[in-house]
Amino acid sequence: MLKPDFDKVSGDSFQVHFLDAGDGDAILVRFSTGKTMIVDSGTPDSKSKVMSYIDNVFFANSREKVFDFAVLTHSDIDHCGNMLEILNTYKVNTFIRPQIYAGGLESGVAEGMSFFETNNTYAQIIAKLASLSKSGLTKVEFASFDTYYFTGIKSGIHLLSPVKNYYTSTNEYSPIMVVYDNETKVMLTGDATIDNELEVINNYDRDELDADILKLGHHGSNTSTSLEFLNAVNPKYAVVSANKKNDNHPNSVVLENIMEYNNHSQNDIELKQTSSLGNIIFYTNDGENIEMLNIANVDDYLFLSWWVVVLSFAVIVGISMFSTDFVALIFSRHKTAVKY
Repeated sequence: MLKPDFDKVSGDSFQVHFLDAGDGDAILVRFSTGKTMIVDSGTPDSKSKVMSYIDNVFFANSREKVFDFAVLTHSDIDHCGNMLEILNTYKVNTFIRPQIYAGGLESGVAEGMSFFETNNTYAQIIAKLASLSKSGLTKVEFASFDTYYFTGIKSGIHLLSPVKNYYTSTNEYSPIMVVYDNETKVMLTGDATIDNELEVINNYDRDELDADILKLGHHGSNTSTSLEFLNAVNPKYAVVSANKKNDNHPNSVVLENIMEYNNHSQNDIELKQTSSLGNIIFYTNDGENIEMLNIANVDDYLFLSWWVVVLSFAVIVGISMFSTDFVALIFSRHKTAVKY
């Protein structure tokens, strides 16, 4: 196949791409204003597919390959696995990082209790961010409670958490955030836990939590997605980013919570999984009606336009015909020379 069919997606649509990034998270957002965002970057072994998707699908019609915002939810390798490659390849205007410090690199920078990570991949990312920040190329900020980043008059990012500055596990630092554009709202959760969900429920009104699409926390593990949270968010779609080989994502407890929600709700939640659908794209051309399409495997496409294929074929045919005529001419002259 040449390239995916995006004819139904208008140039000023609001798009959210949940990438098939192994047993990890990688999410791309394009706002109707043209602003772009990446949240997490998938597992290291999904690198080629993630980078191919960004280049050939997400930025296919872009003059400049720039992320206006990048968010790293936490330091686990299945979320930060390709973020260094992202920073080395694309310009990032604003980077939102977790308040997890790189051990041996940021010692003594935080007051009071601080969480330190010994993950070498994470340390390399933090070192790169320090360099980008120092040179003025990227603005680096910590994810913080109840913070807005605006991408237009009616679009932006609202970080609902982390509520506290210190937690005892990396997953708990994952910000629960709402990405919104006109009338459409998408809630992203990283690996946020049930305790984080309760913190958010206790700090916000239902109107602020209500969303059309919910990415289930921690790949659908039973550490996240309580029934209370489902009732608060009231989503139309739920997304699980996980590997086909992981039979525990989504967990049976989470599936039971969704079934319980559906039994007592007027509208059922539709569950979508990257393990079965590949790359999942939600989009709205009018800011209200949500459509979905998917790209099962980015490696199935050549990412060539029809005119390139036709031109290449014409060149090959022309060269072939010229070669045949040239050989025939040489052979004819050779026969004539032998006759005389």
